[in-house]
Amino acid sequence: MIRYLYLYIALMIFSLCYLQQVNARNVAPAVYRVFYQHEHIRDLSKPEVSYQENMMLLAGATHSLFVSHDKLLQHIANQQYIAHETSLGNTNVRMKAGKVVIPEEILLSYSEDKAVINTFLALHYHYLESLAPIAWQVQEDSKEIEGLTCYLATATYLGRVWEAWFCPNIAIPAGPWLLRGLPGLIVEARDSKAEVSYCLIRIESADVPNEVIDRLEDYQKVGLSNKSTSRRLSKDEFNKLQEAAYKDPRGFMIAQIRSTQAQGNLFDLGVSNRLSWSTPITNPIALGE
Repeated sequence: MIRYLYLYIALMIFSLCYLQQVNARNVAPAVYRVFYQHEHIRDLSKPEVSYQENMMLLAGATHSLFVSHDKLLQHIANQQYIAHETSLGNTNVRMKAGKVVIPEEILLSYSEDKAVINTFLALHYHYLESLAPIAWQVQEDSKEIEGLTCYLATATYLGRVWEAWFCPNIAIPAGPWLLRGLPGLIVEARDSKAEVSYCLIRIESADVPNEVIDRLEDYQKVGLSNKSTSRRLSKDEFNKLQEAAYKDPRGFMIAQIRSTQAQGNLFDLGVSNRLSWSTPITNPIALGE
């Protein structure tokens, strides 16, 4: 009995430390909002079809958050739709399927090779991901991107050869996706096979008004969104859930809803098109270690 008590206390201490770590990340102010155009050939049998999405990086002094900007627009559209239907007296609102979006949000610490991946599988989940360091080789090439003087760096990372252009004048070691660790913000990146790319649209100070961000409190600082509903899992637990979602998306979603209702919790609004999280990508961005 005493052994189990010690184990319980140890687990409680670990959980408390983890929550403190995550909560600390939730109070980091953003310095910049960086907007990218993302393109990705997700199916190599259809190389002419390139998936496109607008992404946003909230870059702070110590952490960054990478998220789909299109997903945020969808959140606002869903909120407006629900408010409109409710104002008409409709109590059983059926959500319309929006566009397919990237559900994952990546919360990175500049001082650690770790990230919190916050995502959606009919409900919000997050898990801790250990990351391999990136061995960048800075080249002599330079060019102007949206008025910024940028320099080229190359690296092999997670199965792809990357070319990244970074701006030392914006001294933040962040970038799109899991790309990081250069002496300046990564404003453009693409792999050598031209299957994945991130291209800068614009950069703005986090102090300026933004009609999207101003309506979404979770994205006004660098941190974990959906804190009240996102459930913590291990990476293995998440992978098992994802496999179940791929096998039977509709059945998986119904089971998730029933589980949430049985616990007396509110169901997550999340993303309204289940293809966003229930369709495996045959040519993922990360191809291996």
